[in-house]
Amino acid sequence: MLPFVVVVAASALATCEVWCNNACSDLNGNVAIECGACTAPTICRPGEPGFAGDDLSFAEGTRSRNDGHSLNPDAPPAKTTMAGPKNSHGMPMAMPTEFEEDWKVGSCELRRVPYEEVTRETLMTATEPLVITGLTTGWSAMRNWKRDEFLRLYGDEPYQLHSHGNDTVGKLLEWQGKYHMGHAVYPPEGCYSDPWRPYSPMLFGALGDDYSLPAYLNPMSTFQMGMGSGPGIGVPPENHPSSWFAAISGRKRWVLNPPSAGTGRSGGYGTEPPEVMGRSGKSLCMPKFKQKGSLMCDQREGDIFWVPDFWWHETCGLDPFSIGIGGITYSGCCEDQRRFGSTDCTTSQHEKGRSYSIKDIATCSADLPCGTLPNYARGLPSLNRPIA
Repeated sequence: MLPFVVVVAASALATCEVWCNNACSDLNGNVAIECGACTAPTICRPGEPGFAGDDLSFAEGTRSRNDGHSLNPDAPPAKTTMAGPKNSHGMPMAMPTEFEEDWKVGSCELRRVPYEEVTRETLMTATEPLVITGLTTGWSAMRNWKRDEFLRLYGDEPYQLHSHGNDTVGKLLEWQGKYHMGHAVYPPEGCYSDPWRPYSPMLFGALGDDYSLPAYLNPMSTFQMGMGSGPGIGVPPENHPSSWFAAISGRKRWVLNPPSAGTGRSGGYGTEPPEVMGRSGKSLCMPKFKQKGSLMCDQREGDIFWVPDFWWHETCGLDPFSIGIGGITYSGCCEDQRRFGSTDCTTSQHEKGRSYSIKDIATCSADLPCGTLPNYARGLPSLNRPIA
């Protein structure tokens, strides 16, 4: 994607951050911080076309978009011609018409299942989200991924590794109000992109001994990690093939809606349910309403959420620091991905961003093994071991 030209007043240099040269739909952090002082008319600012509203207390979450290649092949195609209100990503909103009258914030409406009772069939046949309990009890991540300890152990590690450089854990966690994603994808020659899907060597490198996954959470088409500083960070309503997410440090509030709440799939064109949670102040993570069929749950540290195919989910961090890992895995995963794999990612404009593959990263070497799915690093055995 060709960058927009940004003109920044001298007094604004301290607040206009480096990623403020992307279109409105590319932003994935706190708009008030990212672009509050930018002067270019193409930027997503209050009063400019595409801005969702003038209330700066509502930050946008990250949107980890998909190019459509990891769609579950069994999923119905999304079709819509709906015109009307649009959200901050330019998608038409499917406004709810029926609402719950009595509901409680802070509780959990999801079924809790001990990890010993979960099987692959349990997950593949689930029709509603559920919570897997107890699996993370023995993970060293539960103590190593507290903010201060995480920075001490891993602050200098490259968290997002690009073809043109890297961003370390310490650098990214300095930013308040922004959720940072890191990914590993299948097939191994698959494409990554800036800014939507940056590669993270930490998942199979520095952090490889901090977690252990059972077979029923594999195979994965995408393995990812999210972290950020500041309460209120999370994702706006999005959906994708079935997935899991483990909250390691920091609690997270979820609002989930069935696939019928919008016609869009995996970031493609279609309607999306509206955002319902505030991002700061008295409205922090407070849902404005609860539509019929919606489920709410506060995810505790150590809980793993399972979200079935194309369930819409919006999340909001309740604590000053949050970090977790998750993956996309579905029935038939993941050989269908191979027919979309590109051996030369630099020839495509993947997801409207700069596209690259692991082989394009010069710093990948014996000193920095760049592992990816299916669970291996260069020259090393599997670092993602089944639990005992």
